[in-house]
Amino acid sequence: MRSGKSKRVSGTGSGSRKGSGRGRRPGKTAGTSHHAAYNAGVAEGTSLNQSGGGRLSGHEAKLQMNERWTRRCMAKGASAGTAGKRIQESRAFAAGFAAALGQPDSAWQPVQLTRSAAAVVFAGPDANPASIRQLLRLPLEEIIVVQEGASEAQFAELKALPEIKILNPGEPLGADVWRAVGARVTRADIVLFADAAQLIEAEKLAQLLGAVQAGADVALVSYASRLGPFREWDDLMRVRAFVNWTLGRKELGVSSIGLLPHVWARSAMDAVGVKMLAVPPLAHVTAIQQRLRVQACPIAKRTANESGKSYQGLPPQASRKLTNESLQTVFGDHIEALRAAMKLKGARLAMPDNSRCRSAAGGAE
Repeated sequence: MRSGKSKRVSGTGSGSRKGSGRGRRPGKTAGTSHHAAYNAGVAEGTSLNQSGGGRLSGHEAKLQMNERWTRRCMAKGASAGTAGKRIQESRAFAAGFAAALGQPDSAWQPVQLTRSAAAVVFAGPDANPASIRQLLRLPLEEIIVVQEGASEAQFAELKALPEIKILNPGEPLGADVWRAVGARVTRADIVLFADAAQLIEAEKLAQLLGAVQAGADVALVSYASRLGPFREWDDLMRVRAFVNWTLGRKELGVSSIGLLPHVWARSAMDAVGVKMLAVPPLAHVTAIQQRLRVQACPIAKRTANESGKSYQGLPPQASRKLTNESLQTVFGDHIEALRAAMKLKGARLAMPDNSRCRSAAGGAE
């Protein structure tokens, strides 16, 4: 494991071009705050350009933009969470900043961060490079792509993307082991875990990063508003909800560390143990038992992206279709996690029996 802060990886952006501050401004329907944010971004970008910032790579310029956005938010006393109107303001600021540096098509998505952030991404045979391009919009120090089972063409396509580091173990790692492998490579303070098979807009991922910046130890996606009737839940949804209920965290619903994407604080990963990340249900149970701040974030359902289109919420199923063998492994992992919890807290965990005095009968409390 490396020590020290994450090393910034220079990208191949067009940061060397000097801009005049002109670029695509917020539309006529944007609010006054959006125009103010855009103009503030132009001013900050112009200042950086005049001080030699025009020679920065696109990656470095993006991080510089985010530092200035963070300072602006803190000066205004804004919370670290990124949602709704704040997303639009941050995008306007980034657009103005990029225009001033001659990068009007950058589509950066700022996040209020005072700590370093990175992403660890699994890229299997069904990896979608477009999902990694969404990560490139975020102010991440580095993006670690753990590749397994990809073809030569897929590898070449991933390698052509800027700002990423590809880890190719050369042998099958087994389910979810990539999480621990990638977590050991980066020393960032905040780590986003994602699956390249999922195409998720940067705006959604920004909200998870913002939740950890604001104080959460683990930020999960909340599915409470789109679960549907219990009879329509699949088996994994029911198992995950049962685990949360037995641990006294009923409000988490079906949200789980087993589902991607989610975000960890480095301190929380160290407390649980990086090795534990290879068995997500066990990491989930351990995090709750250690009273870490595990938070299910209600991600905004509809937010305009850079193309003007909108997206809906994430499905509460697993990120990729599981085979019967894989399902058995996941169910077994949940049983293992519950057994570990019962060894520490007793057989009934957070479920008191109010109708029987089991201690008198010689059974579990």
